[in-house]
Amino acid sequence: MEYGSAYLRASGTIEEDTISMLSAPELTSQYHVYHPDHSRNSSNSSEDSTANRASWSLSPTHLQQSLPPLPPASGPSPSPHMRPSIFGNRAALESPYQEPVAWANSTHFRSTSAEEPKPEARAAVFVVSENVLPPPKETRQYFRHPRHIPEPWKAGFWLRFPRLGFGALFLVVVLTGVSAGVLLASNGTSMHDWKVGSDNAQPAVYISAIGMFIDLLLLFALAEGVVIRFWRQLLHGTTLSSMHDVYDSACLCSAMKRLTHLRFNTVAVATTLTALSLARGPLFQRSLTLSPTTSLYTVHYIPLIFGILLSLAPVAAILPLYNGFWELGRRVSLNPLEIARAFGAPLLEGLDGNADPDVVTIERGGMAVRYGVVERFGVEKQLRVEERSKATVRVPWEGEVFG
Repeated sequence: MEYGSAYLRASGTIEEDTISMLSAPELTSQYHVYHPDHSRNSSNSSEDSTANRASWSLSPTHLQQSLPPLPPASGPSPSPHMRPSIFGNRAALESPYQEPVAWANSTHFRSTSAEEPKPEARAAVFVVSENVLPPPKETRQYFRHPRHIPEPWKAGFWLRFPRLGFGALFLVVVLTGVSAGVLLASNGTSMHDWKVGSDNAQPAVYISAIGMFIDLLLLFALAEGVVIRFWRQLLHGTTLSSMHDVYDSACLCSAMKRLTHLRFNTVAVATTLTALSLARGPLFQRSLTLSPTTSLYTVHYIPLIFGILLSLAPVAAILPLYNGFWELGRRVSLNPLEIARAFGAPLLEGLDGNADPDVVTIERGGMAVRYGVVERFGVEKQLRVEERSKATVRVPWEGEVFG
């Protein structure tokens, strides 16, 4: 046969000479595979071996050229990890082998662990048009509490400078000088000299209005000084009794009581002098009199001096309360939320240790709490503030004793 030698395979058995499953589908052809006859005698064995070696020595190039021209095969996309066979058609030589077999019945020629990608390396992208999706039945909105970045401790003179407090004290001094200037300017003037347009306000009216602003500024400056004194005393270490004295001395009655018992402290002195500065108004008005004979104003300097001293004395008493403000690392107040966080209240655990009342409100503002009696199994009943969702809180009974 003319093409018989080209279809010989390098195999010694009949089973290996059969068509491999990796080859292309069998084509109807007039050529048949040549099978050597092993029944021949030994005398012709050398000749057969020489012929076989001659047929085996053909190069792949000659085998390729010896194949008849075939039309290109068309089919599905090539299967992965398949190699072309020289016993198929030319299309099979140009593309890997492909066969429409079930995956479950296919033969795995290599390890699947090496072929399949790792789970983390896989990625699927699904593009769905918005018009395809059905409209939602209901609209749900999810809210999340804003997370607050922990505030670092930042101390410093200019960073923690109490501008409002010092500004209030400065205005007190300025307004006191304005009041004294109005009184001095009214000496020897008549009532008609103070008429401005249709307004005929007299010097006493201006003194009263200025005195009202001075009182408000002194109260504000005193409150700021008490806060700084309270937290700075805690920062340097103190006792609960001293803390109580500082907080309680901000009340006028408690401050005067401590002074009468010779229990002096800076807050009590500042509170008392702030209250006494209210006598500035009567003294200023007493320093200015109107003569009935001449209808002119006359200024008396002794009440004026005492009025000025009572107006400036609280400023000198409040200034020591601001001592050490630069040691604080955040804005401070006497807000109960801030104090509870500083004392480690269980309801505020997990918050920023340097949190101010605004941060506490952001983080735990929605927590429902109640003050009353809390009873737990095996624990003595307590009167405290507790979260309503975690404990049952009731109203105390008459004559009830708590732990």
